[in-house]
Amino acid sequence: MLAVGDLKLTPWSPIFTSFEVASGLRRAVTKGGGFTPTWYARTDYPWWPFGLALDHGLISSDFRCMSYHVDSRVGSDHRPVVWEFSR
Repeated sequence: MLAVGDLKLTPWSPIFTSFEVASGLRRAVTKGGGFTPTWYARTDYPWWPFGLALDHGLISSDFRCMSYHVDSRVGSDHRPVVWEFSR
């Protein structure tokens, strides 16, 4: 099972952790990655250094995350997240 989207939660939220436990899913990231901010990609404030990791991919144990990266700005306040999955 795959679940991807803007969950409006950081991975450090206790609600996020509860969701992972209840669903049996885990964050789809590669080793050493996964905390790049995805929200607050405002083009009118390009100097703003802060953001939150709100957009997530979660996978069941029958999937593996082969690659993960946060792409550059595309005209939204969220940056696109790109995953490559394998079964």
